[in-house]
Amino acid sequence: MKNRLELLTILFAVTVVFAACGGGGGGGPQTPAISDVAPSHGLPGTTVIISGTNFNPTPASNVVKFNGTTAAVIDSTSIQIVATVPKGATSGPITVTEGSNSATSPSSFTVTRLLGGSVQ
Repeated sequence: MKNRLELLTILFAVTVVFAACGGGGGGGPQTPAISDVAPSHGLPGTTVIISGTNFNPTPASNVVKFNGTTAAVIDSTSIQIVATVPKGATSGPITVTEGSNSATSPSSFTVTRLLGGSVQ
């Protein structure tokens, strides 16, 4: 009887520790998703707000690209990233990558240029 009680106590302790540590898997980073980008167009240097889910709250942990050109990330939360359109960016999708997980904007961002004093 004493051995059975000791075994049950050990099993209970292992179960509690296992549960406290997050169980078996599933605790890793979740895949980010982009739901909106505002504004949808702008000049290089324009501040853009990317809305969605599962972003990393640490700005440096999010890699934002405008059609393949890496942007500076100014701020981030789990649902929003603030970035600037990089010099040399071209029109196309915005991607957010955190670790090995990536998301692509639902629509393209249009990079405008100043030509002869007018925005194009």
